[in-house]
Amino acid sequence: MDFAARVERIEPSATVAISNKASQLEADGVDVVDLSVGEPDFDTPENIKTAGKGAMDAGHTGYTPSNGIPALKEAIVDKLHGDGLDQYGTGNVVVTPGGKQGLYEVVQTLIDDGDEVALLDPAWVSYEAMVKVANGDLTRVDTAQYDFALEPALEDLAAAVSDETELLVVNSPGNPHGAVYSDAALEGVRDLAVDHDIAVISDEIYKEITYDGVEMTSLGTLEGMRDRTITLNGFSKAYAMTRGTGLTGRQDPQPLGDLRGQLRPARRRRGPGKHRRRRRRDAPGVRTAPGHAGGPVCRPRQGRRGTRGGVLPDAPRGG
Repeated sequence: MDFAARVERIEPSATVAISNKASQLEADGVDVVDLSVGEPDFDTPENIKTAGKGAMDAGHTGYTPSNGIPALKEAIVDKLHGDGLDQYGTGNVVVTPGGKQGLYEVVQTLIDDGDEVALLDPAWVSYEAMVKVANGDLTRVDTAQYDFALEPALEDLAAAVSDETELLVVNSPGNPHGAVYSDAALEGVRDLAVDHDIAVISDEIYKEITYDGVEMTSLGTLEGMRDRTITLNGFSKAYAMTRGTGLTGRQDPQPLGDLRGQLRPARRRRGPGKHRRRRRRDAPGVRTAPGHAGGPVCRPRQGRRGTRGGVLPDAPRGG
């Protein structure tokens, strides 16, 4: 059997490889601190588990609209508006089965063969793989020499992007370094994106997990970024929903959301449809855990923040 060329362009995930090795060592009785996959060390809040069980008991076990359940999208929009991202409506929100799926669909929607994508290093390993699958060209900007701060790396970023750059990926709070980029740094990103007409992914999956009163700014709230920012967030980190319960809400400028929808077949709810529609109004809805609107929902034990790929204890902030 011959494999497609796109498969040959990517390597096995280092994150998964480390996780598999850690699991094997644990099975052998070794005490392991696993900094591989992005799994917080607290449990999913009880109200979320109760709502999930109630929804299944109410018969909500069939197919859903491919872009997400309407009530869930409305709840996501309410949360976004509370965070200052009031440009997004339900037509901009796409719910995917995990952050990786959401990011993959964005890259597949925006990047053609040879298109240039800029990435801030160090970075989550899957960004590179997604660009390679799309046959894009990756340009990397190293922030490690600046203690992972972005502001002093802006000159390097400016030298790396051009009018040929199609996409820039920004991850704050960042994985694996944990830095939260300053407003000045994000304004610098905004200026470059506007000057060169670059679309930007703002991966904010760790937005709710910060320390010492540090709060991050969503790139899409900045002037000039409303119509060029794809904001990604989810439930896996903030609510520890990583095993079979992970969903991600992604917010796209129109018409990107419409184009992205073509990547998936339409899914309709299976019967007994009348029964499900009749009971839907009374079924448990989306509930936010305490503290959702600001700050961490739950605080993991100090120095053990789970990330996609792991972070260093006492990770830097700012810049």
